[in-house]
Amino acid sequence: MSRNLDIFLLVIFLLFSSVLFAAELSSFSGRTGNVLVLANANDTASIEIAKSYLRARNLPSANLLKLDLNKSRETISVNEYNSIIQKAVDERLSQLGNHVDFMVIVRGVPYRVGNKSLTAALTFGGLKKIPSQQPFFGQQRSFEGSMPNHGTFMKLTTALITYTVTDAYG
Repeated sequence: MSRNLDIFLLVIFLLFSSVLFAAELSSFSGRTGNVLVLANANDTASIEIAKSYLRARNLPSANLLKLDLNKSRETISVNEYNSIIQKAVDERLSQLGNHVDFMVIVRGVPYRVGNKSLTAALTFGGLKKIPSQQPFFGQQRSFEGSMPNHGTFMKLTTALITYTVTDAYG
């Protein structure tokens, strides 16, 4: 029970931290293009919201990752996560030269992988890399993707919760 509570608190802390850090993206001088936006290729509204996000932040179209997800749902299996989402993210990060510090998921992308948080899995680079304690906790410096976590680097991830583009700006 205590481990489940620890994981739950970690996920809540990550979501809260991700929202705060994502809000400060515009203050990073000289660092454009450090955000990867994940959308559901089979959900028109998902693509529209993602493209609007890119335009609003002057991000290149290469920073949009369209995932081939069958349908909009809250949860996907671990196998689907590994074969569809994590594989595509790893490939795109490699293409972008690993200059991405933040990821944003939009409507149509599941937010749970089995009983784990998609944002936590993406932040730490995979389901098996989710630590029992968040490694950034207690740091006295601003976040950069250079914060190591078991041989990989963290990518803060948040969800843009909106149903339509109009709702996002409402």
